Amino acid sequence: MAELRDRRVFVEDLRREGSFLRCTWRPRRGAFVLSVWQGDVCTGSVQLSPPDAARLNAALAEGLAETLEDSTVPGLDAR
Repeated sequence: MAELRDRRVFVEDLRREGSFLRCTWRPRRGAFVLSVWQGDVCTGSVQLSPPDAARLNAALAEGLAETLEDSTVPGLDAR
């Protein structure tokens, strides 16, 4: 049986003021955890089911697709 491992991604806030979003996949829970961090302190979190994570992913993908159509969207040159 394959080992179940947490997967984690950190994304820095566009404003670069020390805030980060962390997304962690928790396979044993079957949930994604989105948490907001200010430096080393977690200031809030939500747990998402896979269907809700898919809805969030769709919203992100649609927004990214729109940025490809509009080169005036701020932040396109960020990382």
